[in-house]
Order: sequence, then C-alpha cells, then structure tokens
Amino acid sequence: MGEDGDMKRCGDPKVLAGFLEERAREWVSRRYGDTLVLPVQVVLDSAIARLRSAAHIQAESIGEGWEIVEVEQKHNLPMEGLSISGKIDRVDRHTGTGAIRLIDYKTSDSAKKPADAHLARARDDAEPYLKIQVDGKDRQWVDLQLPLYRMMLASGSARSRAVHGGAPIEICYFSLPRETAETAIAQWAGFDDRILEAARSCVAE
Repeated sequence: MGEDGDMKRCGDPKVLAGFLEERAREWVSRRYGDTLVLPVQVVLDSAIARLRSAAHIQAESIGEGWEIVEVEQKHNLPMEGLSISGKIDRVDRHTGTGAIRLIDYKTSDSAKKPADAHLARARDDAEPYLKIQVDGKDRQWVDLQLPLYRMMLASGSARSRAVHGGAPIEICYFSLPRETAETAIAQWAGFDDRILEAARSCVAE
C-alpha cells in the first residue's frame, strides 16, 4: 500500500480494503497454491479481517491530513563506536503541520500501548541504567525499539534529515489485534525529550 502511489493517498476504506485483500490473496496463492488447506484458509480469513479494519483506520488517517512518505526503509544509528541498524515500517508526514509520525505495525492477540510494551514496573535488582521514573512511578526498560527508531530518524544523517526535516516526531504502533474493533494507530502519549534521553543512556550502557 505504501509503495502504490494511488493507494497511499486513497481515503476510501472500501477501495483500500479491496486492494489489501487482493494482495493478501495473491501472497498466499504464490506460496500455497490456489487450493488451500483448512489451517491456511483460517489464517488468511483472519488476516483479511484485520486488513479490512486497517483500511478504515488508514482512510481516517488520510482524512486527518497524514500522508505516507517512507515504508520499510533501513536506518542506521552510530552509538558508542558501533552502528545500530533497523528497518522502520512506515513514516508519515502531516500535510498541514509538517509533523512526522513514525509507525511500527503490530499484529497480536490484543492491542498494546507503546509505553506498556517498552516500560515495566521496576525490579529492585534492576541495573540503574534500566530505571526511569514516569508519572511518579518507578519503571524500567524492557524494550527499546521505538526510541531507537526515533533516534535513527533524527540521527543527523543527510537521509534522515531529508525525511523529517527537523519537524516534531511522534512514535506510534499501528495495532492489528485479533479483536478488530481495537485496530488503531496508537501514539506513545507523553513521550518527551527526558524519556528519549533515558532511552539513549540505556542503549549506550
């Protein structure tokens, strides 16, 4: 979708859903043939249901002024003499404000907020560099994926600057859970420079 010039700008959920379903069926057909065994058919049906819900969320996103500017692109982050590489699923830009939204797709049984996926209650024996206070509570890092992507996108490389241009960067999950009513683009609310620097220190350690 993000590589198709028409689809990535499409605000019609029915058109988007049809496009995504067609691509899903093509993908499965190439790998499993046209006659599917029951387990594959069940998984395909589940995937199509999730994609239909995703199409509605994507159409809403277009209506809110977001446009896809990059998909599945590799970025690098120099850190402590090493280079950390990662592939960011998607980057959006708001046509009105210029704000940037970094998105990671997540399929799971239930939707999870970015903050809950990255921070857990701090253990007493946790290393100091893992710990951070958030909303008055002691937390610790258990995942650094989105903060790392955020650092990569603002790393100062010519390509990264071309993508975000110094604009504010939000970090989000595009959640595609089994319960399709929970499909959503979920921003990490409250993610600020203090949390970003704590993540950077943790990565450095």
